[in-house]
Amino acid sequence: QEAFSMEVRMRHKSNRVVRARIMLALVRDPDGQPLHLIVDHEDITSQKAYEEMLGRYEKIVSASTDLVALVDRNLVVLVANHRYLEAHGLLDRKVVGRNLADVFGAERFNEDVRQLFFRSLAGETVRFKTWYDFAGLGRRYVDVTYYPDPGPDGRPSGVVANWRDITESKNLEDQLAQAQRIESIGTLAGGIAHDFNNMLQAIAGHTELLLMDKDESHPDLKQLKTIERATQKARGLTRQLLTFSRKMQSDLRPTDLNAEIEQVAELLERTIPRMVEIELNLARDLQQVNADRIQLEQVIMNLGINSSQAMPQGGRLVIQTQNIYLDETAGLTHLEASPGDYVLITVIDTGQGMDEETRQRIFEPFFSTKGLGQGTGLGLAVVYGIVRNHAGHIHCYSEPGRGTSFKIYLPALEAGVKKVSGRRPLSAKLPVGDETILFVDDDPLIMSVGQGLLERQGYQVIKAMNGEEAIEAYKELGQAIQLVVLDLSMPGMGGMRCLKELIQMDPGVKVLVASGYSGEASIQETLDAGARSYIAKPFSLAELATTVRRIIDSD
Repeated sequence: QEAFSMEVRMRHKSNRVVRARIMLALVRDPDGQPLHLIVDHEDITSQKAYEEMLGRYEKIVSASTDLVALVDRNLVVLVANHRYLEAHGLLDRKVVGRNLADVFGAERFNEDVRQLFFRSLAGETVRFKTWYDFAGLGRRYVDVTYYPDPGPDGRPSGVVANWRDITESKNLEDQLAQAQRIESIGTLAGGIAHDFNNMLQAIAGHTELLLMDKDESHPDLKQLKTIERATQKARGLTRQLLTFSRKMQSDLRPTDLNAEIEQVAELLERTIPRMVEIELNLARDLQQVNADRIQLEQVIMNLGINSSQAMPQGGRLVIQTQNIYLDETAGLTHLEASPGDYVLITVIDTGQGMDEETRQRIFEPFFSTKGLGQGTGLGLAVVYGIVRNHAGHIHCYSEPGRGTSFKIYLPALEAGVKKVSGRRPLSAKLPVGDETILFVDDDPLIMSVGQGLLERQGYQVIKAMNGEEAIEAYKELGQAIQLVVLDLSMPGMGGMRCLKELIQMDPGVKVLVASGYSGEASIQETLDAGARSYIAKPFSLAELATTVRRIIDSD
C-alpha cells in the first residue's frame, strides 16, 4: 500500500471555502499490480484556524513582559513565552507538549494549583496575588490570572496563565502604608511628649530649686537626687519620642561619615559580644553629608546593637559606605526619593532575620520582639526619625534565617564644602543678672518653675499666659524688657504669630524660644523669623541661665 496526502483549499457545496486534507492510498494485489485507489477528504478548517490562532498568540505572548503560558484541557503546555521559562528556570528544558505536573513536579503543581486550572476550564476567571519563590527570579510578588481560552465551539479549550511581577509596586505600597502609619504614630508621640515634657519640666525644675537649698546632711537630699535622676532618664525617653516624630531638631553640619562610623565601631567592639565580628568596608573619597554627628552616631550604634542581638551565637556585622547616584527611576523602588547624589550606609548582619509582618513594623515606636524589660522598643523608631530628619531614606531587607540589612540614603553635599567639627560644651558656671525678662507660657507649672529658676539667678520676671498677654505686656513695658522667653505651643495666636508681632513692634527684641514640641514651627523657621535662640524643654537651670545670659549680652 502506498499513501500520499496534501492540504488544499476547496469550495464547499454551500459555496464557502474550506481547508481539506486529501489522503490517497494505492492498494496493490499480490502481484504488485494496482488494485484500488482509496481517496479520503478531511475537513481541517477548524484545526488550521486554531493552529494559526495559536501561532498569532505565540507571537503576542513572546513580546509580553508578563509570564504567559497556554495549556489545553489536559493541562499540556501549548505556548510558553521566554519570560515565563526564564522566571521558572526552564530555559534549558523542553516544556511545550508536556503536562504541567511533569514540568513542575508534584510539590509545585499540587492539588490546590490543579483546582485553580479546573475552575478556569469550567469558565471562571481566577485571579489572586501572592508571594512566589521563582527558580530563576527569586522571591517575587505576582498578580496571577487564570482565564479560560475559548475553543471553536465557544467552550473553554484551555487556560491562559498570566503572571505579572508587581514586586516593586507592592514594596512602594508597603512603604507608603508604613510611612502613613508611622506619621500618624509620630504625631501622637510628639503630642504626648509635649505634654509630658511640660510636666517633667515642672518636676525637674522644682527639684533643682529644692536641691539648691539643701546641704549634704539634709535628710531629703537622697530622695531629691533620686527624683532628679528619674527626671533625667524620663527626659531621655521624651527626646527619643521627639526624635522619632521628627520634632527634635538636628544640629546639621558637614560631616565625614567614615570618621564617625570608625569611632562608633570602636565603641561597638567594647559593647557587643566578642563572638560578633565587626567588618568595615568604607569607601574612599566618600562625599560629606549635612548631619548631626551625635544623632548619626546614635543611628549606627542602635543598628549595631540591634544586629548583635539578632546573633546570639555570634556572626558578622558589616558596615559599608559608598557614593551612589539615584536617577529618575529611583521613585519606582524608594518612596519619596529624589534624583541626585547620595551617600549610602549599609549595615548587614548574619543573624536570624525576620518575617515580612515583623519587618513592616520594626520602625514603629514601642514595637519589639524582645522579652519584657529587655528594651523600650524605641531604638529603630529613633533611627527612622533621625534619618528622615536628615532628609534621608531608610529601608530594611530581611528573610528568616538569612540575616538583615539596613540601607540608609543620605543626600550628599557638593564637593568643596568645608567640614565643621567639634562640639561646644556647656559652661559649668551659672551666670546671674538683674535684667527684666518676659516669660510667656500657658502652663502654670512651667510658668512657676521658669519664674523660680530665673529669679534664683537675680532676674526680674514678668509673666504672660498666652501670646495676647505677651503683646500687651511688651507694649506697656517693652523698654524695660531685655529678653522674651517664649513657648511655641500655646492656644490663641500661638507662639509663632506672637514672635512675628513682637518683631514687628520692635525689630531689636531678643526672643528665646523654649518648647518641648516644635509641632507649630521648626527651630529653623523660628530663627529665620527673628528668634535669637532655642532651648528645648525640659531644660536645666544651667542650660537656661547660660542661654539667657548669652542672648542678653549679644549685640
